[in-house]
Amino acid sequence: MQIETIIQSLLTPPVVYVLLFIIVIILVIAGLRVRRRRSMDPRIRQIDKLQSAIEKGKDPPTLQVSTRQDIITEIFERKMNAVGMAPSDDSGYIPTSQTPLANYLKKYNISDDIIDAIQTGLDEEESEEAVRGIIRAAADTPDVNLDGIFLEKAEEIAVEEWKRRRGIGSP
Repeated sequence: MQIETIIQSLLTPPVVYVLLFIIVIILVIAGLRVRRRRSMDPRIRQIDKLQSAIEKGKDPPTLQVSTRQDIITEIFERKMNAVGMAPSDDSGYIPTSQTPLANYLKKYNISDDIIDAIQTGLDEEESEEAVRGIIRAAADTPDVNLDGIFLEKAEEIAVEEWKRRRGIGSP
C-alpha cells in the first residue's frame, strides 16, 4: 500500500515536470559535449586518445602525423585561399607535396622523406641524366617499389619538373 502511494505521489504533475526538466538538461549537456568533441582539432583528439590509453595502461595507438612541410603548406594554402589567391605554376612555386612527381610517387606508397630527398636533389642537379640518376638511385632503396615502365615514367616526370624549375623550355 505504501509503495502504491509513493508511486502515485511521484506521478503528480509537478514531480513529473521536474524530472523531465532534469532529463532535458542532461541531454543538452551531453549534446554540447559531443558537439565540442567533434569540432575539436583532430590533433588534439589524437593527443586525448594517447593520454587515455596511457592512463589505462594500454599500448598507445599509432598516431597520424603530418610532416612540418605538410603543415606549413596547408597553412599557406588556407591563407592564400582566404584572400582568393592561388600560387602560379609558372612562377616555379608549387608546394613540394603537391608536385606531379610527388603525387606520382605517393601513388606507389613512397615515404615523404624519400620524396623530399628526391625533390631536394632535383634542385641541385645540373643535367637531365643526373636527374634520372636520382630517380634510379631512389628506386634502388628497399622502401621504393619502382621498376620497368613505372621507373621510366617517374624519370620523365622528374625531368619535366626539373626543366620547369630551371625555366628550360620543353622540346
